Amino acid sequence: MNGCGSIQGFRKYELVQDLPNRSAKDHNRVHASDVLHACYFLTTHWVPAYADYPDGLSSLFSPVELMALYTAAAIHDHDHPGRNNAFLVATRDPKAITYNDRSVLENHHISSAWKVLMREENFFVENLSTSELNCFRHFVIETVLSTDLKYHYDLLMSFTDKASRRPLDMSNEDDSLALVRKGEFQGDEEIRRGHPVSDFMDRRTCNVAELQSSFMNHVVSPLLNALVQAELLPIDEQT
Repeated sequence: MNGCGSIQGFRKYELVQDLPNRSAKDHNRVHASDVLHACYFLTTHWVPAYADYPDGLSSLFSPVELMALYTAAAIHDHDHPGRNNAFLVATRDPKAITYNDRSVLENHHISSAWKVLMREENFFVENLSTSELNCFRHFVIETVLSTDLKYHYDLLMSFTDKASRRPLDMSNEDDSLALVRKGEFQGDEEIRRGHPVSDFMDRRTCNVAELQSSFMNHVVSPLLNALVQAELLPIDEQT
């Protein structure tokens, strides 16, 4: 994090900001670590599209942008209530009222995590200039907002279109952001409230295997295929 902030400070912040999520079954420190590791892997390993850069895509991003990406990965589910956006909107949850029904969870994750970051003991980016801090905050916000699955297909189409005109211009903000932009108990509560049960949320009928298969086929596979087509998926040079 040369010049962006201390590794120790980032690790401390990651530990502290996870406190509200300790009881979450899926949106917890383990999940945050998985996403952070994936982002680090995708940006630090060699990719065919940029064969002259042994350190991968990390060579094409500024240190501030990389720090923003890794921070976004760590906080993208901060203080998750265990309910999805549709449920929060349908029940007029205070969070939905605050964020006007738009990307409710994603806005909440950013806002709540940023409040933790602003505490003096957690502010690991204190060495950034005003312009660098503005850039850092902008990239964190845009990256976390892009995790709203509602926009997944639009973002995937945008990425595929940009990648077809490769190489991507990482000095162009639109291209760099395109690269970095992913409930049984909810079903129980919907039944209790008399609301229609959301798809895949009814423990009485939900088939977990089918759900996982559908997610792999309709979300994961198209994304990986797009990365392969753009030659941006890290590969082992020895194989």
